[in-house]
Amino acid sequence: MVKKYLFIPIVVLISLCGGEADNAEVVETTENTVNTNVEQPTVDLLVSVQDNDLNTVNQHIAYGSDLNIQDGTFSNTPLNFAGIYGLTEIANALVNAGADLNLVNADNFTPLCNAAAWGHTEVVTILLDAGADISAKCFETQIGLSVAVAIAISAPYSDYIKALYVDHGEKYNIPYDEAKIIAGREKVTELLSSR
Repeated sequence: MVKKYLFIPIVVLISLCGGEADNAEVVETTENTVNTNVEQPTVDLLVSVQDNDLNTVNQHIAYGSDLNIQDGTFSNTPLNFAGIYGLTEIANALVNAGADLNLVNADNFTPLCNAAAWGHTEVVTILLDAGADISAKCFETQIGLSVAVAIAISAPYSDYIKALYVDHGEKYNIPYDEAKIIAGREKVTELLSSR
C-alpha cells in the first residue's frame, strides 16, 4: 500500500517536469507543419544547403521541414550556411519561406554576420531587405557598433584577422582567398554604411 502512494507523486512529478506530455506536444506541432501532399525529401536539409542543391531545399520548403534546424557541430542553420558559403538563391528561398533571420550559431554569428564576414554582398542584401537585425552583436567584446558593420570594417587585415579566416575556412571547408575576402569586406562595408 505504501508503494502505491509513492508511485503516484513520482508520475505526477515526471509529467510536470516535461515528461511524455511535452514530447507529444512537440510531435503534434511538427506533424501539423508537414505537407503530406509533398514527398518527403531523402537528403537532409543541411546537407542540401551545403551541397548548394536548390531543388532539394525547395522540396524541404514545400514539405514543411524545419528551416531553422541547427547542425550538431556549430549550431548552424540552413540560412547560416547560406551566409557562410554565399549561396544567394538558397538564401533567397529560405528567407521567402520564413527562415529565422537572426538565429545565432555556436560562434554567436547570425546569417547576416556570416555573410558580411565572408563578403557575400548579395546574401547581405537579401537579409537586410528581409529585416535581419543589423544591430546584432557577434562578439561580446564589441560595443556600440552593429556586428555586421564591425566585422566588415574591423581592424585592418592583420595576421590575427587572417588567422581567423584560415581557421574558419578550415572549419567550414572554404578555401582561403585573401584578395576575395578583402574585396568582399570592402563591398560589405559600403553596403552596410548606406543602411
